[in-house]
Order: sequence, then structure tokens, then C-alpha cells
Amino acid sequence: MKTMRYFALALIATAALFSSCEKTDDTKEQEQEQTTPIAFALGANRLDFDFNGGSQELAVSAPGKWSIAAEDSWCTVSPASGEGSGKVTVTVPALADEEESRSTALVMSYNGFALSAAVGQTCNPDYFTISTTRIELNYGACDFAITVLSRTRAYEITIVDSWITEVSRSGKPETGETIVFHAEDNLGSEEPRSGVISVCTLDGSCIPVMVEQAGCVLGNVLAMRFTATWCGWCPYMDETFHKVEELSPLFRYVTFHASNGYPLYFKACEPLVSAYKIQGFPTGILAGWKEISNNTNTDSNAQTVLKYMEDFQSKFPSQAKISGSASVSGNTLTVKADITRKTDGDYKVTAILMESGIVQAQAYYYTSGGSTTKNDFVHDNIARLLLNSDIMGDALTSETVSWTAELDSSWNKENLSVLVYVLKDYADLSGYKVKKSFPDYYITNAEVLPVSL
Repeated sequence: MKTMRYFALALIATAALFSSCEKTDDTKEQEQEQTTPIAFALGANRLDFDFNGGSQELAVSAPGKWSIAAEDSWCTVSPASGEGSGKVTVTVPALADEEESRSTALVMSYNGFALSAAVGQTCNPDYFTISTTRIELNYGACDFAITVLSRTRAYEITIVDSWITEVSRSGKPETGETIVFHAEDNLGSEEPRSGVISVCTLDGSCIPVMVEQAGCVLGNVLAMRFTATWCGWCPYMDETFHKVEELSPLFRYVTFHASNGYPLYFKACEPLVSAYKIQGFPTGILAGWKEISNNTNTDSNAQTVLKYMEDFQSKFPSQAKISGSASVSGNTLTVKADITRKTDGDYKVTAILMESGIVQAQAYYYTSGGSTTKNDFVHDNIARLLLNSDIMGDALTSETVSWTAELDSSWNKENLSVLVYVLKDYADLSGYKVKKSFPDYYITNAEVLPVSL
């Protein structure tokens, strides 16, 4: 608001007559007219309006021609000019509920002089609103916020669903209070879910906020272990993978013996060794996306793998469902897999026959120093046979794929299973690719099919 001023300007003219010692009657009358005060004034120094707006009259006077105008266009004055004494009408439009109080000044000018009067308009004191009534979230855990503006009415927040919790508040209700909430993840559920946050004033006015969260079916996460029977540190990663398997029902793994000339060698894995730039054993690769380091503290390493899995699942929701069957008739293996893709894109599929429970000598290094050979070491999920044509993945062109193969007579049919996994190109998720040197596909889901006899 501008400071209000009120001026009265008295214009006095005195005629001095030197022709005689006494003033004539005409001179006295003229002098009386010239010494009468003539005001330059505004009838008030302030006009107040509520949020409904309206018009008010204001008295004005000046010895001659004057003009008057508001400093801001939302306030109008009529007439805008005149002469002598009179009245003007000051008009202010209604304020929208969401608008704040405002002010301006009327400025009246006369002969180089100026007077001002303040004009103020208050906002709706009963205004109560929130920034949004609908929140849409993806499947991951996250924070979100709403802003409540309540100028005079106290309010409270009621959260209907347990997966939503209030985190913090900041600001003031009369100018806008921001309330932050946390939503738990909806991983593992294909169906979306809805929640309600009620914002209610104590006099009973309520505004519901609908919270919609997408669902996401988690795919299994596949880990590849590259190893060799001569590698004394490799049993620690084997132990880690067994522990992760116990801790997570979504963990799958396959073991590739990648050292030529040694027992259990799987020649078909060589393209993978090259693609993931395997420099030594053991090396783990999670979902074709991230390298897993070896650690002799297998409990700690298992927790690290679980964190990697959680990170992967949050970035790469499963884009394919896998179901199927595998059976042996005589010495012939038959595999059928049904694969449903959720989105468009470039998909590939790989199928590998695995054998578990293989007793084979394994080098073993003690953490305290020294080494030994464990002749009774049990090897699980050992890659035995590539069922499709390319271990880097065959193009997935149909929802149903099938393979047949003849089994080696040395393999234990009772301990066989088939690993089927689907790869997808990174597409717009390339920013999450851990290594540029890795292939342009990650493993979106994997399933192990038991082989029935």
C-alpha cells in the first residue's frame, strides 16, 4: 500500500492599491473573492473491497482540471478526468477463490501536484483447496506430495490404505502447506491398486485424493557363473549363489565351466565369455546387465546379489511370461515353452539343458592360506547342452517355441532341468545399461523347467 496523503491547497491573491489610503468597495469585494480557499483534495485516503469486488464513490475537488487513474489495470476509475469538485466511481472486479489479496493506488493529478489514495481487496478467507485430487504412480516405491491451501479452516489428513504413509509437512496452510507421502512398491502384483487420502476440514468439508499405483509382475533374475574346476576361489561364488537361491524365490542361476581341457567344460559358452569380457574365474553376470564380484564372505556377498536384484527389478520390469514343460522319452528330450511378451520390441530366447548333483573334483583355497582338492564337491546347474541355435539368443518370433535333443548317456536324467530365458533389447532403457561393452540385450525373465521322465 502507498502512504496516504491529504492536501488542501489555498490559493490566495491579494491586490495592493496605492492610488489612495483607503480601499474602495469594489476592491474589497475583489479581494474577498481572491482570498477564499479553493481545495485540491480526495474525499478519502483509503478504499477497501472484499473478494466480491464492487464499486465505491470518492469525492474529488480541484481549482481547475484534474485527472485520476489507478496504478494497476484491475482497478478502474470513472470519470478519469474532470474540473472543480465532483465524484468518481472506483470499481474492482471479484477475485477468483484461488487468488491472493491485492492492493494498488489511485493517483489524482492537478497542475503538477498529485494526491494518492490506497485501494485494497482481500481474498476469500474461507477458501479451501488442494493441488490435485488424483496421483498416478508406477509400481516402484516412491514419495509424492500434495499442497493444501486453507486460509482460515483447520484440517486433518486421513490415510485409508496402509501402503501409503505420511512423511513430512512444510509451509503454512494459509499460503499452501505441502504434505509428502511415501508409497510402498507394488512389485509382484500384476494388478494395479488404488488408495485414498482424505483431506477434511474440522467443519466436515472433505476432498478425497485418489492414488493409483501400477502393478508389476516380477520376473525371475538369472545369474551366470563362469568357473573352472582348477579355480580354488570359485567354490565361494558357488556357495553365494546357493545362499541367494535360499533367500529369494526369484533367483535362477546357471554355471558355465569355461576352461577348455578341464572337466565339465561347456564349449557353447565361449561367445558369452567374449561378449561379457570375462577376464578370470569366477565371474558372475546378473541378468546380462551387471557383473558380480567374488567374495569369500559369502553371507555378505549374498546380500549384495539381493540388492543388485532389487535394483535390476526396479529398473527393468519383466516384459515376458514364461511357462512350459520338458520331458524325456527314451533318450530324446522334448521341450515346449510358451512365452508372452508384454510390450513390443526386439526379443530373443535361449534354452540350455542343465544337470545338477554332479560329483567332480574341485580345487579349493582356504581363506587362512593353503589349498586342497575336494574330490566330493557337488556341482549344480551345470550347463550341458545348448538347445537353441545361438547362445546369444534366437529371435523370438512366436509365442510358442519348442526344441528336441538327444541326451548323452552319461548324464543323470533324474537331475536334469531346462533353463529358458528371454532377452530384450534395452531400447529407451539404455541409460540403465551398466557397461557399454556388454551386449545390447538384458535378460528380462528366466525359468527353469524340470524334466519329467
